[in-house]
Amino acid sequence: MKRSIAVIMILLLLPGIVMAGRGGPKAYLTENVRADYNYTGSTIGTISPCGTNPCSYGVVEASVPNNNDVLQSVRLTLSGTTGTNLQNVIAYKNVLVSYPNPNSTSLVYVNTTDSDPDNEYIITSAPTIELSLNWTNLDGGSDLYDDQNIRTAGSVNTLNMTLNITNPSTSALNSVVVAIQFDRNTNGNNDAVNIISDPVETTGTATRVDSDIDGDYDRLEWSGNLAAQTSVFVTFNATWEDNNNYPQDTDDVNLDSQTNDKGVSANYSQTSTFTGITFTAKFARCSVRQGIDLSQSSGNVWSVRGFIENLATKSANLGAGETYLTYNVSEWRLYPINPATGEPEATPSQTGRFNQTANSPYITPDDGRVYTTDSSRSSNTSWYNTGSSTKPYYASYFDWEVVWDQDDPEFYYGIINTTMNLPTLHKIDIANVLNSQGDISPNTGGENVTITATSTHVGSVNAPGKYVRIYSVIPANTTAGVFHGWFDLDPNSVKVYFNNGTDYEISSSSYTQNDADPASDGSDDGFVEIIIDDVSGAILTTGDSIGHYLMPNEYIKVEYTIVSNESMSTGDVYNFTGNGTQATPSGTYLKEYFTPTTVSVAGKRLTGYKDLAIYNPSTPTLVNSSIVVSVEGGTINGIKFLDYVPQGTDFDTSNVSVWFYDGSSWTLWAEGVDYNITDNGTVTLSDGKTAHAYEYINASGGGWNLDGGQMINATYQMNITQEGVYVLPAQIAGFDPVTGMPLGTTVYGVIKIDIPESLVPLQIREDELSLGKRVLVGEPALWVKRFEVFNPNSRPAYGRFETEVFPDTMSGYVTYYDLSGKSHEISIDFDETGGKRVAFWEDKIEPLETRSYELRILTPPVLEIDRDVEVLEKLENKKVKLKMDIYLKNFAEEPYENVILNLPINYENMISVRDAFGDRMRFTGGRESTSVVVDEIEGGGIKTVSVIYKQSYPTVIITPERDRFNLNSPVGLSILVINGGDEIKYPYLETEVYTPGMEVIFTNIRNLESMEPLEKTELAERFFIPTTAPTGNYIAVARFRKNFATLATGTGRFMVSGPGSPELKIIEVLILLAAIFGLGYLSYRRIKEVRSTIRIMG
Repeated sequence: MKRSIAVIMILLLLPGIVMAGRGGPKAYLTENVRADYNYTGSTIGTISPCGTNPCSYGVVEASVPNNNDVLQSVRLTLSGTTGTNLQNVIAYKNVLVSYPNPNSTSLVYVNTTDSDPDNEYIITSAPTIELSLNWTNLDGGSDLYDDQNIRTAGSVNTLNMTLNITNPSTSALNSVVVAIQFDRNTNGNNDAVNIISDPVETTGTATRVDSDIDGDYDRLEWSGNLAAQTSVFVTFNATWEDNNNYPQDTDDVNLDSQTNDKGVSANYSQTSTFTGITFTAKFARCSVRQGIDLSQSSGNVWSVRGFIENLATKSANLGAGETYLTYNVSEWRLYPINPATGEPEATPSQTGRFNQTANSPYITPDDGRVYTTDSSRSSNTSWYNTGSSTKPYYASYFDWEVVWDQDDPEFYYGIINTTMNLPTLHKIDIANVLNSQGDISPNTGGENVTITATSTHVGSVNAPGKYVRIYSVIPANTTAGVFHGWFDLDPNSVKVYFNNGTDYEISSSSYTQNDADPASDGSDDGFVEIIIDDVSGAILTTGDSIGHYLMPNEYIKVEYTIVSNESMSTGDVYNFTGNGTQATPSGTYLKEYFTPTTVSVAGKRLTGYKDLAIYNPSTPTLVNSSIVVSVEGGTINGIKFLDYVPQGTDFDTSNVSVWFYDGSSWTLWAEGVDYNITDNGTVTLSDGKTAHAYEYINASGGGWNLDGGQMINATYQMNITQEGVYVLPAQIAGFDPVTGMPLGTTVYGVIKIDIPESLVPLQIREDELSLGKRVLVGEPALWVKRFEVFNPNSRPAYGRFETEVFPDTMSGYVTYYDLSGKSHEISIDFDETGGKRVAFWEDKIEPLETRSYELRILTPPVLEIDRDVEVLEKLENKKVKLKMDIYLKNFAEEPYENVILNLPINYENMISVRDAFGDRMRFTGGRESTSVVVDEIEGGGIKTVSVIYKQSYPTVIITPERDRFNLNSPVGLSILVINGGDEIKYPYLETEVYTPGMEVIFTNIRNLESMEPLEKTELAERFFIPTTAPTGNYIAVARFRKNFATLATGTGRFMVSGPGSPELKIIEVLILLAAIFGLGYLSYRRIKEVRSTIRIMG
C-alpha cells in the first residue's frame, strides 16, 4: 500500500479580502513641474517636495487591478538617473495595494541623495511656464478712482491688461491652456471686472467668456503652442466702476476668486516624461503557497514532487471592474535539506521548467495547486525517487513573478501646472470741503473773510495721495449774477497745512501757488491754486518733511484771506466753489468738486465748523464729533442748528455735551434747562447716504441770542457701524434782529470708516503623521506631518494649529518657509485632552498667503540593551571570527520600520547578519562602519541581531551606547578586549574621551588580570558630560597596554548637541536606568567590574 504525506510551505501569504477579472498590475511614471507666481512674475515661496519654486519632481506609482490582493517585493527598474537626484534605477515597495478603488495608484519608493527611501525624486532641469500680468489705467497710473471723478474719463475705469506667457526652456510645449478667472458676483450679480474687448494675442487663440451668464465677461482663455524660449502676449481691456462692480466705498479690490487665491492657471501635459526615463523591467510577487509532496512506495522508498498555488483572489470573489492576478512560473527545483543545519544543499536533486505550451508558465488563482509532475506544463513530469527508506527533508523552489497588465502595463506623464495670483487693485478717494469765516458789512469795504479749502484722503491706504492740487474759486458776482465790486485777494495770506490730527504749516518752497483777483468788471472769477507735486517730500516750517504720502483721514488745507469791496450791499450772497485733485504714486488721478460755502453781506456773520476724528485706532468705528457755532460782528438772534448722524449709527443724545462760551470762559449747559435735542427724522444726503437730522434749540423755545464773539460747542461720540466715507453736514441758522435778514451756513465734517472684516476661517489641509525614512538606534524616532494653510482674508489672520500625537511623544517643532524663501522654526506645546496628547502652536498667516508647515515630533528610541561577543575560531593572519549578539529594545509604544543599527566594523570584515530566527538581515557599509537594517520592531518589542565578522587580534572594540548625547547627560561606553595569541600578565586598559578641540574630558585606567591567548574581557565606562562642554564630534579611545607598550587601540565616536529639553533629559535618564537595572528576562552585561571568560584557544 502506498502512503502519501503532504508537507506544505506557505510563503509570503498575506490576507486578501474579496473581489473580480483580467489584466494585471500597472506601473506609472509621472514627472511634475509646479510653479507659483505673483502677478509681477516673481515666484511666491517654495513648493514641496523640492523646497524650490519652480519645483520639478517625479513619482513612481503602481496599481493592483482589485481591492483584495497585496503586491509584495515590487521592483520597478528605470532606464536611467540622468538629470535627477536618483542614486540608482530601482524603485521598490515591500507591499502595495490599491485603495479605495481597483487600479488606484500607490507610491513606490525611490532612492535619492536626499533620503532612502523617498516618495519622489527631484529633477534638476525641466521645462516650465512663467506667468505675469501688467496693466494700466487708461486715465493714468495703475490704480482705481472713485465714481465722483470729474475728469474726462468720468466714473468708469478702463484697465488695459497684458498677460505674459513665457516658455523659458529649450523644448517646445504644444497645446498649452491658460485661463484667467476674475472674481464673480462681487456686487450682486456683477463681477469684479467686465472684459469689454476681444483679446488680442500674438499667437494661439484667446477668447473672453461670461462664465456665469450675467452680462459681465469675467474669464479669459488662451490655448496654443509655446515655442522654445518665447513669450506670448494676450492683451485686453476690462472696466471697473465703483458702486457697480463692487459696493461703494470698497477701497481694495482683490481680483482673485473668493474661493481660490490663484486666479490664473497654465496647464500642459504630455505622454512621456521630461527626463526621458522609462521602465525597463517590472517585478512583483503576491500571495502564494508552495511546497512538496512526499510519497512512500510499497518498498518503503520515498519519492518527492513539488507544487505551487496562486493564492491571489479567485475570480468568483472579485467585484465588478476587478481582475485577478496571473503568475508566470518559469523554473522549478527540488532541494534536499540538511537536517543538522536546516539549510538546503547546494545542488538540487531535480529541476524542470513550465514550458510545454505558450500558456504553461501562467497560473491563475482558479487553477488551484499545480505540480511539477503536470504533463501539460512541466518539462520533467516524474516524481523524484530519493532511494531512501528514511523520510527525507526536501524543499521546493519556483522562479515566478506576477504578470503585469498585458494591454496597458506602463503609463508615462509629463505635467506642468503653473498658478499666479491676480493683483489687488487699490482705489483713491477724496473728500473736498470749503469753509469761510468773517463778516461783511454793507457798503463798507476793507473787511476780511477767510476761506479754508481742505482735500482729505479717504481711499485705500495702498493708494495714498502723492500729488495734491487745490483750486478755490473766488466769485466775481453774487448768486443773483450782479457785480458789486470784487474781492481783493492778499497773495501773502495764503497758507498751506498738512493735517494728521494736528495742523502743520508747509513751507512755501514745497508747493506752487497761482492766484488771481476777480476781474474788475466782473467778467472773470478769481482763484487760488496750490499744487504739491510730492507730499512726502514737502517741508514743514518746523524744518521736518512730511515723510509719507497722504494717508486716509489726513488732508491738505489751504487758507487765504480776501478783502470786501465798499460796493457790496445788503443781501448780496457770494458762492465759493472749486475742485480738488489727488494722484497716487502710480499716476492715477481723481478730481472732485468742493462742497461750496457762501458769504453774505450783512455786517454780521453766523459761522462755525464741524470736526470728525477717530482718536483710538483700536476702536476704528468710534467717531468723536465736535460742532462749533460762532457769531461775528454783532448780535444774532434765533440761532438753531441741525446735525446729521448716519442712519444705523449707535448714537444717544444723552451722551451729547453742549458748552457755551461767553467771550471769556466756557460753561457746560444742561439738557432740558439750556437746550433740547429733537430727532427730526431721516433725510437722504447728497452722496445717497441716509442720516437722522437732530435739531438743537433753546430749551425755553426758539433759538439762542448770541453776541459777537460768543460760541456754542456740541461734542459727542458715535459708533458708525457701516464702513465707508462720510461727509456729514451741520446746518446753522439765525437772523439779524435789526434788519430781520436770515443768516446761516452749512459746515461739513469728513471721516472715513474702515471696519475690519470678520475673518473667514483658515483653510487647512493636513497629511497623515508618518514615520521618517529611517530610525537610528540610540536616536529618538522622527515623525513628520505636513499642513497646508491658506488665509482667504485680505488681512492677517492668527490661528491655533493642533493635531493628535502619540502619548509618548517627547518633543517637537514646526518649520516653514516664508514668502521670501526664508526658513523659520516654531516650538510647539502639548495638551492632554480627553485622554489624548495634542501638539499645538499658534502663528500669523499673511493676507492670501498659502503656507506649508512641516511638523516634526520625536518618540522614544530603539536602544541597545545588551551585547554578547563570542570568539568562534582563530583565523589566519592574526584574525579571529567573532559572533556578536546585540539585543535591541523599542522603548516607544509605536512600531518602527527601517531601523538602522550602525556598527564600527569594516564592511569587508562582515560575514553574516541574522535575526533570532536565523533569517538573513540586510546590511551595507564602508571602511569605517556597517549599517544593519532591522525591517520592523513592534512597540515595546525586543530584537536580536547576530553578527558574525572577522577581526584582527589583539583588538579593542569600544561602542558608545548611542550615536548622540546632550550636554549634562550620562554617557555609557561598552569596551571589549580580545587578547592576542600569547598569554599576557598584568595588562591594563587606558580609556580617554576627547572633545572636538582634542581636550580630555574623561580618563580612566583599569588594571586587568592576566589574560590567556584569545581570552576576552568586557568592561563598561560611564560618565556625565558637563553643561559647559563644547558640542560636536567626540572621540573615545581605549588602549590595551602592558608596561608602556600599546598592544591594541580601539576608537568610538559620538555626537554631543545642546542641553535638550527637560522632557528629553528625563526620558534619557530613565532609559539608561532601565538599561542598567534590567529588562525582565535579559541580564544586562555592561558591568563596572572586569569580567573575563575564556573562549576558543588557537
